[in-house]
Amino acid sequence: MNFYKAILLLSVFSLISCEAEHTSLSSNQGNYIKNSNPDPLIISAAKTVIENSCASCHNTTNGTNTRFLPGPDNNTNMDTLIDDTSYVQLGVPSGSLLLSYFASMPPGSPLGTNSTEALAVSAWIDEMGVFTGDTSGPTFTQVWTNTLSPKCLDCHSASAVGGPAGSVAFDNHTDLLSSIVTAGNSQASLIVDSITNRMPKETRGSVGKVTDTNHQYFVSQQELDDIIAWIDAGAQNN
Repeated sequence: MNFYKAILLLSVFSLISCEAEHTSLSSNQGNYIKNSNPDPLIISAAKTVIENSCASCHNTTNGTNTRFLPGPDNNTNMDTLIDDTSYVQLGVPSGSLLLSYFASMPPGSPLGTNSTEALAVSAWIDEMGVFTGDTSGPTFTQVWTNTLSPKCLDCHSASAVGGPAGSVAFDNHTDLLSSIVTAGNSQASLIVDSITNRMPKETRGSVGKVTDTNHQYFVSQQELDDIIAWIDAGAQNN
């Protein structure tokens, strides 16, 4: 580790105690949206750890793993990593799989989950999440199971016969956020406007068009309210 990187890690360590206090208060509860103005020092410290301890194996060059994607300057793409919900739970270090790997990685000489390096990555995960409220509101799992999957996917799925209606398909959380959901802003989310003003249509179905005689695709006001609440709370994959 060069002198600059060592100083960077030591500098951010003074911030970690404050970040850890915030984490202890909110690591097991709440909804988070991505911080649009994070502390660059915290990002740099975590980036240093990932590059020095992880990226030599976990990169796209040697094919060992594609989770840590190098950018144009061969540095770790931290935006890609923070958006990887299978490895990072935004704002919740204790719930992030990435942190658990410090117990066994690097192979042969693991850093440990209480190491300075692990604390720097923990502070970064915490810094990148903005707490938006408690967990009393509807979750993505609830919205998906109760409404989106049974009432929308017959037409709005990539596997729908003839293709997705209106070329809009959302088979998972990622699809929703890339097409018709603006996290934290239900008013700007196409799905809310569509349900309120246009959907569901009278004829639905993935096999041709079938008449919705039993109104099985009708979205109730409560279901719409749950979708709105989930979006405004950050549209988390929870």
